[in-house]
Amino acid sequence: MGSHYSTLRYDATQVCIRPQFLPFTQCVPMAEIAALAEKLRLLPTTAFLSLDEFRSWLHMGSTFDVYTLYLFESLKTTRESKKVYAMELLCALAVCTSTSSSAPAKVDLLCSLCTHPGARTLSESDIAILLLSTINGLRKLTTGLDAAWQHHSARDLGKELLADAWQSLEKDASTIARDDFVVWCLQHKTTSYILRHFIPGDILNPSLPLAGDRQQALYASILASLSPDDAERAAELAKMAASTKIQAIYKGRLAQRSFTRQRDERLALRHAAAQTIQAYAKKQKTAQQLMARAVFERTAYNGAVLTFGAGLSLGNGHVNSLQTAPKIVPRLQGAKSLRITVSSSTTLLTTATEGFAWGHGLPLRIGDGTQLVTKVPSAIALNVAIVQQLALGVSHCLVLDRIGRVFSWGFNDHGQTGHGPSDVLEARTGARYATYLDPRLGEDVEYLDTPLPLAYFAGRDAQAAEAIPIAAIACGDFFSLALSRDGAVYSWGEGNFMFDGQLGHGTASDHLAVGFVDRRQRQSAFTFASEPKAVANLQDIVAIGCKGNRSAALARDHQLYEWGSWGRMLGTELPPAYAPQIKHGTQQYALASFALGHEHTIADGASVWLCLLHTPLECFVLLAQHARGVDHIRALVAPMDLAIVDLTFDDYAASPEDDWGSLSPETSEASIAGESPWVSSPLDTSSVTDDGAHLARSPSAIHSSINALLHKLWRTRCQEVQPTVAQFQQHPSLLPLRWCRAVKDESLDYKALLREVLTDIGGRLLLTSVAPPEGFYLELLTQDAILLELRGIPSNTCRMVTKRGLWTHFLDLTDMTSTELPLDNSIVLVRFTEADLVVKVQHLREETIVELVTASIAQKALTLQEYGVISIVLALDFHASMPFELMLPGDLGVYIPILMIDVDQCSRLQAALVAQKDVTARLFFRPDHTPTILATALELGATGVILQQRAPVHAPTFEGDVSCGDATIYRGPLAASPLVGTVSYAHGSALRRGAHYDDATNLLMAKVQFCVRPYGNIYAWGCAANGRLGLGPIADAIDLDDGYDAMTETTYRWTLEPKVVTALSGRDVVEIAAGGSHTLARTRQGRVFSWGRGAHGQLGHHDTHDVWTPTLIRRLAYENIVAVAANDTSSTVLCEALDDVAYEQRRKEIALLKAAHAKLPRRHHSTL
Repeated sequence: MGSHYSTLRYDATQVCIRPQFLPFTQCVPMAEIAALAEKLRLLPTTAFLSLDEFRSWLHMGSTFDVYTLYLFESLKTTRESKKVYAMELLCALAVCTSTSSSAPAKVDLLCSLCTHPGARTLSESDIAILLLSTINGLRKLTTGLDAAWQHHSARDLGKELLADAWQSLEKDASTIARDDFVVWCLQHKTTSYILRHFIPGDILNPSLPLAGDRQQALYASILASLSPDDAERAAELAKMAASTKIQAIYKGRLAQRSFTRQRDERLALRHAAAQTIQAYAKKQKTAQQLMARAVFERTAYNGAVLTFGAGLSLGNGHVNSLQTAPKIVPRLQGAKSLRITVSSSTTLLTTATEGFAWGHGLPLRIGDGTQLVTKVPSAIALNVAIVQQLALGVSHCLVLDRIGRVFSWGFNDHGQTGHGPSDVLEARTGARYATYLDPRLGEDVEYLDTPLPLAYFAGRDAQAAEAIPIAAIACGDFFSLALSRDGAVYSWGEGNFMFDGQLGHGTASDHLAVGFVDRRQRQSAFTFASEPKAVANLQDIVAIGCKGNRSAALARDHQLYEWGSWGRMLGTELPPAYAPQIKHGTQQYALASFALGHEHTIADGASVWLCLLHTPLECFVLLAQHARGVDHIRALVAPMDLAIVDLTFDDYAASPEDDWGSLSPETSEASIAGESPWVSSPLDTSSVTDDGAHLARSPSAIHSSINALLHKLWRTRCQEVQPTVAQFQQHPSLLPLRWCRAVKDESLDYKALLREVLTDIGGRLLLTSVAPPEGFYLELLTQDAILLELRGIPSNTCRMVTKRGLWTHFLDLTDMTSTELPLDNSIVLVRFTEADLVVKVQHLREETIVELVTASIAQKALTLQEYGVISIVLALDFHASMPFELMLPGDLGVYIPILMIDVDQCSRLQAALVAQKDVTARLFFRPDHTPTILATALELGATGVILQQRAPVHAPTFEGDVSCGDATIYRGPLAASPLVGTVSYAHGSALRRGAHYDDATNLLMAKVQFCVRPYGNIYAWGCAANGRLGLGPIADAIDLDDGYDAMTETTYRWTLEPKVVTALSGRDVVEIAAGGSHTLARTRQGRVFSWGRGAHGQLGHHDTHDVWTPTLIRRLAYENIVAVAANDTSSTVLCEALDDVAYEQRRKEIALLKAAHAKLPRRHHSTL
């Protein structure tokens, strides 16, 4: 293909035949052209003809002399030429004739013109003559090809085509086969493209016939009569050309539409660019404002106040708003608050220079007036140099300064300000109460709207009364408490001895005044103390607190005193305590601080820590419920040896149920019915034997018969998959213990193994992992490792699965790729989805859904059972439902065990199967080995046992958050109160890393020492409703008692004895704030946890649900919180206040932490 001509394109005008040659191209058939060529060969002259010779050759007669002259002149190369080359006319006619639609025939005719008609090869000269004659002839017969090729001579075009033909066909031969040349011409881009312009019917032919043209139809009919095959071929080509043109027109229209669309898009882009340019000027105008606002927002959290919950305490100006997540109080942005306190109706905070308050009920001097309702934070004058503590009641406030002076203001209708009657106030200070007309009662009520120092504690030189410096203050609803620095407690305000007795002065009333809520109703009378009075029998007190109408005080010797209203604290309605009463049983916990709710108490007590000598490592130890107390731990001052032993093996000892051969082959129905009924739950702990068989009495003879039959069937089936002693000796957990006598003698007794492994534990402290909980487990095993272990929820058909269990091959049927699977005696994994239901989902009803799901699972299990499956691991993938205990009636005929797992466990199981081939599975029952481990270790002389919590499935998302790897309290029975405690997985791992190998004992050893901190263990007691104690769901809190509320005729759970809040113990809690029925706890790292009632969003977890376990407020996870406060319906937290440089650095660190956290994969809860 030539580089100059192969890219040329021609239009209709360029390939149009000149008028004088049209009769020849339309009416001279190819046979006549061949005859003219033969006639030309017979002439005695060459192919160059004069005019006379030309006329004689064409033999048209004298009539057409002028026409032949016209033809002759048209074929002359130059005007002066005397002759024309006849081959040019013949070759051009062979190409341009419309009497044939066959391109191969035209090329073959060209070959015949230039050689002998019978010649089968072409020489180079023959092809050169053919190409040159055809090119020159087309130049002269057409109207435009001469102009199209004007920049290139015919010789150049001919040479290039000749070179292409010779290179493509026969590079070294002297001749080319005629047929090969014809094929080359039809395939070569340049030649085939020119030929197609002169093939009738071809899409490139510009002279396609027009429909309805009579002359064209007449001409077509003549051609059809002369050559029917060419006519049919031309008609087919015309149809193809028409179809192609239609498609081309359609594509052209599509292209036009695309062009229009792209043009519109470009216009839109230009318009958008114009709008952007126009908006740029507006952005430039507001740029400075935005930058200033950004600086302001960056500093918003510096000492910011965040609120969540409901009511006026939110400070957003709305009375009935609900806010379930912490948000900054708008009016306090940039205020850098230092201290904060809240009551049921008012919030008060201070900065370095001023105070702010909002709410209702407390009279506030704002500007020149006094307001009782303030919806947004407003500045107030405290007139206190350095504020040490704040306390709020419903309608009064106390302020403690650094030197121990107490200031108070507010309403004095219950004597709660402590300034005494109006005459006493005026005599001592010269000030007077203001009055407020209560529209409800129609009476004047006395109040103070500015803080005044409490004269009772100020002392008087004239009366030789010394000042009483105060260490702490507290406010109830309408009364107050103050703790002096020498440990005395003072109370004043409402203290009705006939009702709640919250002042703690007993039943004496000589110092009390009488007031009326409504003077028109005598039954509204109450008593109050208008000035402070010391509470008798309270000495050496270090902390005080009150909430509502109840009070408490903590002594230096850790005795806790309580008085006032009990509410539901004691499980029933009891009279209040008018004088302080010792809270028995709390001294042993060495409480350091506490917080009161309306009906619950949260306290922080001493904690036990295990220190690794010569390192800064300190590990929190949560003592067992029945273990040695804190006072005994204080006496352990000498360093101890800590031995670290991993007890990963199980109890593989045989039980009678494992030896089926020892049973009678003809067991009676009555005995079977008495041993293993299938109609009772296998999870009834009252009927669990050592080997995991759950036995109860059958309710009927029919059930007994069915059970007996199923029992026999199961006994026959499971014999082939029961593991042998040889298999257990190769179990990965026993491979390191092949030296033990219990392994060698094939007894595999668990206690014997423990005694051999713990031989050298005497006089040492043992650290080992908590044994897995009791239940049914599935193990995936390879030859040398336990690949995966899952705990599932068993069906009642799991009753006869023993500690040795079933050991066989495992198949995943959730995505079967083959029907040739060895199902016989296999444990299979199947998935239960909505598609497996025996009825449609829309027909399910809440009261029957469990029965329908059970029936559907039974149908699936029965099919697999008939195929020879020995056990089923069922992944429940049904509307995010959790696995449940499956109770299969005996009359369904299912007797193989079914272990139900969740979707996450299924994914882990499938991943393990993909990662490892040649896996076997063991389904077995595992009892809780922890009591056995403890008893054996202590029996062998261990100083104590430290249990390491098991590894969490997922690490906590935020540092300092709770985790399933945290230490939990061991509640099992213990003899003689030994030293038993639990450490978290992280602390246990740290102790392991700090240990060294001891050659003498072949144990990992570490040198440790116990220490006791005055804080670190969080305790809770009282009413447990709404989860306010933080002990977890009531269903899981086995140590709680049942209480009854006679007023509402409802029951509730409660506890008299302090219970450990395990989720917070050891987390370095430094502040606790109790609302009416919820609690906030702040750690030293600035993390805030909340739990309890959440109906008003006061827990800050983006919802209004109750929370039963302390939970991190994730919205505050990046902030350093320095103070917390809570009332009945809302909570308030205070962010750390820093200088501008430190704060800017802190925000950059937080931005990096948030970016890193955003890249972490989302975690999902999963069970063991």
